Amino acid sequence: MVLSGALVALMASGLAGQEPSGDGTFRFGEVLREGDGPRDLVLMPCLGCDAHSWTEFMARNRTRFRMVALTWPGMGATALPEVVPDSLGTPYFDYLVNALRLIVERESLRRPVIVGHSAAAVLAVRFAAEHPELVSGVVNVDAVVANGDTYGFDRARRRAWADAEMRGVLARYDNDSSWAKLNAAPGDMPAHRAAFYERMWRTPPRAHVFAYWRDWLRTDVGVLLPILRVPFFAIHALPADSDRAAAIRTDIRDRYRRAPMPVGGRVVFVEGSSHTVWEYRPDAFDAALAAFALGSVVETAREP
Repeated sequence: MVLSGALVALMASGLAGQEPSGDGTFRFGEVLREGDGPRDLVLMPCLGCDAHSWTEFMARNRTRFRMVALTWPGMGATALPEVVPDSLGTPYFDYLVNALRLIVERESLRRPVIVGHSAAAVLAVRFAAEHPELVSGVVNVDAVVANGDTYGFDRARRRAWADAEMRGVLARYDNDSSWAKLNAAPGDMPAHRAAFYERMWRTPPRAHVFAYWRDWLRTDVGVLLPILRVPFFAIHALPADSDRAAAIRTDIRDRYRRAPMPVGGRVVFVEGSSHTVWEYRPDAFDAALAAFALGSVVETAREP
């Protein structure tokens, strides 16, 4: 396998740079703010995306929520953060947890609902598990946060699994043609939105995406879900094809049974949609999220 020069440098340092300098502030690459509604939301896009993937949702829901959308540093055209070297841990996710804590505090957010799409849902669950006092609920948007295949693994076995998976990722995608194919928009997405997403997905360097990807694989949310002390809600996409939809629905339910969600956790399926659910069925997505976030989320959160 031939690795790009940037990736070689990153891997040689254990996917790590230097300790944050100056005032030690943990920062996101970009912060978008919208809305004046009664409930606070933090919106995190998928790996490879930036905060602008949420702009249409934010415009539609500005009277429902007070929203902050975040670009992970290193996504878009922003710089990858400097982190404490840790070749065995999750230094980039550690950085994001600190950055998210500061955002909640400095934006004076009132126990926001944390909405994470894809890999960001894994981070959202971890953040809520570590800081339940700062969060009133977690929304997983179409992520396999409960990896039933590794549920019950001890830390060493889980790490070995994650590192083997990451070697496969590097083998598959460290070339221009496979990377372009991975970041191609689905054929059923409207042309103008497909162009929007493809530009977004192809902007950050592969090395940046790989840095977070490894930490994502190493984060075992299956052990966190059952002990999560805030309400959990999942929105999963289902294709229009009824046979495929039935298979996906069964697989997702099986995964949540093997790596159980917290007491009271709920799952909804949005039919006729794809991974970016809100792009295909905006009304259904908005209604599902609002029913959770505008319900008695704060009041039903269990205390530590």
